[in-house]
Amino acid sequence: KEIKKDPTTRNLRRLVVSAWHPANAAESRLPPCHYTFAFMVQGNKLNCHLTQRSGDIALGIPFNLACYSLLTMMLAKETGFEPGEFAHTIIDAHIYVNHIEGLKEQLKREPRKLPRIEIADKPFWDLTFEDIKLVDYNPHPRIKFEVAV
Repeated sequence: KEIKKDPTTRNLRRLVVSAWHPANAAESRLPPCHYTFAFMVQGNKLNCHLTQRSGDIALGIPFNLACYSLLTMMLAKETGFEPGEFAHTIIDAHIYVNHIEGLKEQLKREPRKLPRIEIADKPFWDLTFEDIKLVDYNPHPRIKFEVAV
């Protein structure tokens, strides 16, 4: 469906996307972890709710949170809404043994001011990585986490 601002979308609660395909999930070595998300318009805000079957605290969840938040911001910009709330339901959130020390280190760190995201004034489907800027990003030194499956 075309992405656009439409006055009839105000208070709409049916913008749901599912990545769960029963036949594929049964055959797949690893079924989708983040399998459904929904957008809801409230007033002039576009909200997103992500549901995740399984989530790795150190790697998967932070990545999904950032990606779906950015997607919400991009869609809000395209449709003329303001980005609203992001909600995230994780059915099985877990920590792998080889991530424990890195997560302990992360918990010791003082939070820093959040960066801003600037998105170029272009149609959604024309956006590239170069059109999205992370401004005033001041991260702590990297903690290396190995992927564990």
